[in-house]
Amino acid sequence: MARPKSHFVGFALIVLVLAFLSGSQAIAQEATPAAGASQGEGNSTAVVQKVGPAVVTVVNEQQVSNPLQGGQGGQGGASQLEPVGSGSGFFIDDQGHLVTNDHAVAGGQKFFAIFDDGTKKSANLIGSDPVSDLAVLQVSGTVPGTLSFGDSTALMLGQPVIAVGSPLGI
Repeated sequence: MARPKSHFVGFALIVLVLAFLSGSQAIAQEATPAAGASQGEGNSTAVVQKVGPAVVTVVNEQQVSNPLQGGQGGQGGASQLEPVGSGSGFFIDDQGHLVTNDHAVAGGQKFFAIFDDGTKKSANLIGSDPVSDLAVLQVSGTVPGTLSFGDSTALMLGQPVIAVGSPLGI
């Protein structure tokens, strides 16, 4: 029986946000919903604003051959690095380590992290695991924020969740 591909990073983000919500009621209670928004929407907005700086878009670049460039008669065309995939990620420490999905970096030769403010930094692949569908990359320099993993045992069935990410760079 084939095991379905894990989407652990998405789940980890949800667990993280839930842990954040359950551990920081003061922030949720202080948040004032926008005009026309329900109390729940105001809380969601406050959470997204708080965790957003730690969330990045990961871009995977690979060598792509273009038979229309170079070579004779379309043979042996020029090869160049081009973006072929992207996914969400989030910083887990001040040393620039970020967690993303393995399928977002699979086959990549060069990686970038695009921050919430549009800053683009080169990233190095530290390691990946296709079985758990997790990968860790690292960027140099200052990171705008970090998130920690939550405690899924503290969750209760029926609790609301918020998924935060930027899988298509949105």
